[in-house]
Amino acid sequence: MVFKYLLVLMPLVFSFGLRATVVSSSLQADQIGLNKGLYFENNNLAAFGDLFSVLEKMQAPTAYLKLAAGRVRSVIFKKLPDDVGGAYNSMTKSIYLPLELMDTSTRALKSARSLSDISIGTLYHELWHAYLDLVARPERNQIFNLYISQSQILYPDHALQYHDEAYAIFLDEILRNYLQMRKIFEKKTPEVRDRLRDSLSLKKIYEDSFSVTVNGYYFDNWRRRFITSSVNMPSKDRHGIVEILLQNRPPFEYEKAFPEGGFSSSVFFSYLLN
Repeated sequence: MVFKYLLVLMPLVFSFGLRATVVSSSLQADQIGLNKGLYFENNNLAAFGDLFSVLEKMQAPTAYLKLAAGRVRSVIFKKLPDDVGGAYNSMTKSIYLPLELMDTSTRALKSARSLSDISIGTLYHELWHAYLDLVARPERNQIFNLYISQSQILYPDHALQYHDEAYAIFLDEILRNYLQMRKIFEKKTPEVRDRLRDSLSLKKIYEDSFSVTVNGYYFDNWRRRFITSSVNMPSKDRHGIVEILLQNRPPFEYEKAFPEGGFSSSVFFSYLLN
């Protein structure tokens, strides 16, 4: 049995210990409380609501999200244990999300505009695991080949678990940071946005997210604790994720991240009206 745990979308410098989890056995699902309590299940792509369309308007990547979401069997909303922020069940091919993210009228995900950056990061995180399991591994695609070859080089044991976690953490970090900064730009006029592009402090914040320390980890089922690798994810993997998986959106360079052509005046005025 393989047990894989993921960090859930807290800024890495302020880790609160909340975890997103990949489970691969009914025993593990029982241990972390996924099989207990009331839940609501949605069995189609509509479970993700307007997530993809909103992210696309924000120039955020959606390709791997859509591929994974199209193959996930179900999205389950339920009250999760206090230390679990989300889960992907590789046996049932289901994603578990906190009940508070569900729109009670549709039993689907709330509008993406109402979700926190942390919650959207969770979705990028969980859907990476679904993508790896349901798309990349069966197709043996380019990002899977990089993931496999690098994991075998980097770790003496638990290589796939460590590296799976590391990829998810990195995606969480860069995309959450991108969305936070994108929202700052959206609330400004074109003239102010032009000045923001020259900000050295914003440039540093943006570009530092791509070089933050990323250590994979796994859950030791016998000792019942998380084991963190001392290996910091190499730049080869970071470039592969950005260039292959995300198609350079967001890019490494701050100067290319928020071009004026990616905004419309209606976005700014909608903030004024709200």
